[in-house]
Order: sequence, then structure tokens, then C-alpha cells
Amino acid sequence: MQINPTELGQLAYKAYGGAVNNRNHQGLPLPEWDDLGPQITTAWEVAAEAVARKALRLAART
Repeated sequence: MQINPTELGQLAYKAYGGAVNNRNHQGLPLPEWDDLGPQITTAWEVAAEAVARKALRLAART
């Protein structure tokens, strides 16, 4: 199974937005993915990929 970090990052960011009503901690609207900038999108991608890899390792054990 191939992991696409960009797709995972976008999925995680979208899920996060849904959980917080698409608002940040100040109550302001979250930016669109394309407006986040490379440092933030990379951070989401790295975090989502780490979770996916852990989930795949756990699934392989069962």
C-alpha cells in the first residue's frame, strides 16, 4: 500500500476543520489548504503520515 502524504495531510486537515467548525482557536475561519503555506501543509502531511504508518503496523499485527 502506497501512502500519499499530501492526500493524508489534506484529509487530516479537513477532519480537524470539521471537528472545530472550521474555526481556529481565536474563532476565525480556518484557511483553505492551498492558503496554508508550505511549512504548515508539510507539518499536516508529516503528522498524518505518521498516524497512517502506525495504524498500518497495528493492523498488520492482527
